[in-house]
This record gives sequence, structure tokens and C-alpha cells, in this order.
Amino acid sequence: MIGGHKTRGVELMEQLHSGRLQQAPPAELVKVRSAISFEIEELLEVGARVRPLFVGKERIGWVRGVHLSERKQLKRYITDPLELLSHIVLLGTTVSREYLRSLSSMELRSLVRVVTEMTNSDLRLYPYMGAFVTTSTSEQLWFSRGIELTSFQKRLIELPDETRMTLWSAPDQARLWATLCSYREKAKVRLDASMNSLMILRPWAGKSADGLANELKANARLLLPDTMEPWTEVVAAKRVIDLDDGWAHGEDDSREGILRELEGMLSNDRHEQVIAQMEKEARDKAEKQRQRIEATLMENGGPGFIQETRTVLTPEQARERAAVLRADKFRGMRRTNDDAEIGSNNADRLARYE
Repeated sequence: MIGGHKTRGVELMEQLHSGRLQQAPPAELVKVRSAISFEIEELLEVGARVRPLFVGKERIGWVRGVHLSERKQLKRYITDPLELLSHIVLLGTTVSREYLRSLSSMELRSLVRVVTEMTNSDLRLYPYMGAFVTTSTSEQLWFSRGIELTSFQKRLIELPDETRMTLWSAPDQARLWATLCSYREKAKVRLDASMNSLMILRPWAGKSADGLANELKANARLLLPDTMEPWTEVVAAKRVIDLDDGWAHGEDDSREGILRELEGMLSNDRHEQVIAQMEKEARDKAEKQRQRIEATLMENGGPGFIQETRTVLTPEQARERAAVLRADKFRGMRRTNDDAEIGSNNADRLARYE
């Protein structure tokens, strides 16, 4: 904790133990392991993670996080808070005392905030130190420069522009890393001794030694470099609830609901596919109905209206027309009676014949 506030690493460990986080997928584990290994390797090999310090687009120097061990040493000798603050800035940056005196209170506060953020960024690597020890990168550093990495007293960091930054003491991460590496190497030595003892006693113990042999093999697998098991304990992810079921058009009027609906519309989700299918079926039905109507019209003489031409008759023409219609009606009635008489005569003839 820094100034009464929890660091990101402490919050992460609390979330892991409380069960609020779930195990991350393998792809995420590999990604995190690669990024964390790169950052920790720089911290251990150089002594601090140094970054350029910019004012606008102009680089005025370099900045790094001030380790907790260095702050402890400063607090032993300096009791004035303002003087302590200036020494922390001088230790964490490459700016000169004259440049520091020329800064305003707001500029000095911004510079202190940058150093604090760099320090907190280094502290966030603490939860991953145990998993980093199991990587091949850690073993290469330990066997090549293990002894040197634990002695950072008055160490100078050479920078590309020939400037230097001084380290008063080793970073706390390096001390923890060296301790864990020592334990790991001792565990390997004990494992080798146990395996040798098992090989000697196995001819006399027989099958009763199989349980011990399996346990030693499991421990040997855990001590192999670049295993994923240690990372599963410190790297976790929040449980992702997939609310996109393919039917994004709901009654959610919130911002998330509207964005989800818009994303579904743009990605042609199930709702859009159903609407498109319904629209296609409606169009096909309307097209078939139109074709059926056109076929019916063509059968009845084509499209349009058929209008009969009527002639206005004079009274004489009307009487003549009525006489003609009455004559036609009389002839029709007579023809009907004749047909009926002929039918009855044919029926009588057929009865006599029988």
C-alpha cells in the first residue's frame, strides 16, 4: 500500500482470493506472460524501468520509479517533506537542481505525479514475481548475472545520450526474485537427491515405491521452465457474460442496449435475417398475386374498362323495338312447347315398343 491506497497488485490478489475473477484462457495467459516477462527482465537487468521524460514533444530527460528501499533511505536522513520531495524528483529523473528550482508549483506537482506513476507501475509487478521465476528468462538471468543483480548499491545506469542515473539500492522486486530463485534451486537439488535415493532403494522396495516415484515426477514437472501452471494462479480474467444471443432488438433503452442493437444490425444477426426473410416472403406473395390478377385480366379482354355505346330511340322506334322483342319472346315460348310435345310423343312410342 502507498499512502494508504492499495496498489493494483494488492487489489488483484484480493480479487483472486475472493473468487471474483475466473481463470483466464490459455491465449490470454501466454500474452500476459510475454508482456510481464519483458517488463520484469528490464527491471532486473537494468535495475529500473527508465522512460523518456517529455514536455510536449520535446524530451528534457529521463524518468524512472523510485524504489521503496530508496525512499526508506531518504526518510532516514531527511525529515522536511518538501526537501524529501525534491530529492525524490532528483533521484527519479535526470533534471538538474537549477531546472528544478525554475519550475512552478504546478509543474513540480506534475513531475512528482509522473515519478509516482512510474513507481506504482513497478509495484504492480509484485504479484507476478513467483510465476516469473519459473520462466527460462529468469533462469538465464539467474545463472548469468544472479549475484550481480542483487547488488545495486550506487549503481549507475548508462543512457543513450551519455547521461547517467544513480540507484541507491536494489529494487525490492530484485530482492524477492533472488530469494525465490534460491528456493527454486534448492528445491531442484533436493529433488535430484530424492530421485537418486529412490533409484538406489527401488530394487528392495519394489512396487511400494511407485507412489513416491509418481510424486517426485509431478514435482519435477512443476520445476520445468515455462510451465503455465504458476501463471494460472496469478492471472485471471473477469467472467465475460455474452449478452449477444443473435436477437439484439429488445426493449433495452440503455446506452449498452442501443449499442448492442446497432452492432447486431450492422453484423446482420438473427433478427435481421428473420426480418429479411419475412420481407422476401411478402414480396414473393405480392408478386404472385399481381401475376394472377394480370392473367385474369388478360382472359377477360385485357386491362381497362369495356363501355357499351347506347342510342337514344324515338317513341316510334321504341314501339317497333318492343314489338320485335314480344315477337321473339312468343317464338321462343312456342319452340319450347313444341319440344315438350315431341318429347312426350317419343316417350309414348318407346313404351309401346317395350
